[in-house]
Amino acid sequence: MGELRERFADAHNLLSARVDRFFLWDVQVIPDLLFYHLALDVLEQGRAVAVLTDGKVGRPGYANSRAAFEAAMDMVLLVASPEAYCAMGAKARAWELVDVERLQARRDTTDSILGLEPEEPLPSPEQVVEDEATVWDGYSPGRGQLLRDALSGARALRLGSHWSGLTRAKVRERVESIAGEPSGVKEMLDTFYGMQSIHTHPGSRLGLRDTTIREDGSLFVAPREMDLLGPMAFSTMAADLANIAIARRPAPADTRAA
Repeated sequence: MGELRERFADAHNLLSARVDRFFLWDVQVIPDLLFYHLALDVLEQGRAVAVLTDGKVGRPGYANSRAAFEAAMDMVLLVASPEAYCAMGAKARAWELVDVERLQARRDTTDSILGLEPEEPLPSPEQVVEDEATVWDGYSPGRGQLLRDALSGARALRLGSHWSGLTRAKVRERVESIAGEPSGVKEMLDTFYGMQSIHTHPGSRLGLRDTTIREDGSLFVAPREMDLLGPMAFSTMAADLANIAIARRPAPADTRAA
C-alpha cells in the first residue's frame, strides 16, 4: 500500500501543479475550458478516493475512481488529433448542453406529475451555443461554426451515446494510440472499466467481501485490502492519463486546420 500511495501522490501532485498553471488560449477557448474542467474532475475525484481510503472505506471509492477514469479518457480523446482538438471540444460542449436539456425535461415532467411549481427554464442549447459561438468567433473568426455544427450532431445522437459519436471500443482504441504502449491498452482499459462498474453499481458482493459469523450469529464484514488498493490504483492511472493528455494539449498553431 505504501508504494501505491506514493505513486498516487506523485501523479496527483503533478496533475495539481499543471492544473494550477493551466492557461487558456482564446482562439481555442471552448475546448480549453472543457479540457480544464475534465482535469479538475480527475483531480477532485482522486482526492475523494484518498479520503475514503484513509477512512478504511475504500469500496465506495470505486465510483470516484471510475468518474476520474472516464474524465481522463475524455481528455486523451480530445488531444488524440491536434487538428481535431477544436472540433472535438465543440462536440463535447454541445453534447453537455443537450444532456442538460434532457435532464431538465425529465425534471419538468416530474414537477408536473407532483403538482409542483415549474422552475425557471434554462436557456436552450441553441441560445447558449449562439452566445458562445459569437464569443469564439470574436477570438477566431469561423471557429464558432464548429459549435453550431456540433449541436446539430449532438441532437442526432441517441441517449446514452458518447459525446464523440464513437463507440466505447473506438474510444479505447484512440486512447491506446497515444498511450505509449505497444499493445493491449484498449483491452486493459475495457477490463478496468468493467471492474470499476461492477463495484460502482449495487450488488450483493457475495464472495467479494470478507464476511464472518460471530458466536451470537451476527455478521461481521471487514474491508479487504483490494477494496483499498483498487480505487487508488485506478485513480493513479487516471491521473497518469490526464498528465499525458495535458502534455499533449495542442497550441493554437497546431489547431489551425480545424
